[in-house]
Amino acid sequence: MELLMKPKKKIKARSKVDYSTGPAYQGKSMNRQVADKKYDAAGGNKSGLKSKLTMDSEGNYIRRSVDSSPAYKKGGKLKMLSKTRSVDPPKGFHWMQKNGEYYLMKGDYKPHPGAVAKASFKLVDHPKG
Repeated sequence: MELLMKPKKKIKARSKVDYSTGPAYQGKSMNRQVADKKYDAAGGNKSGLKSKLTMDSEGNYIRRSVDSSPAYKKGGKLKMLSKTRSVDPPKGFHWMQKNGEYYLMKGDYKPHPGAVAKASFKLVDHPKG
């Protein structure tokens, strides 16, 4: 008897979340609820960091804090600074904010839901060399 398995559906990246800013918390499992529990047990929910649920190519759910990163673990040394920088949008555009992320929208700024005059970004530093 031959067992047929459905090919795994590839998941498109839908997030622009940057996972490259430092060590944090992660929970990984084939079950979403177990991944959430592992994340919580590692201290993720107590950290106060936002988290994102993703799925890898093997079908594992991965709950990561926004600050966890394979890039950091490979030697990246980004240091979060306490400073922020406000950025004006390019001419002919305005900023939209949703879930703490900024997007550019065509058209000059006019107050409406989600629109912000300037985007505020955290500054980072890294060793020169």
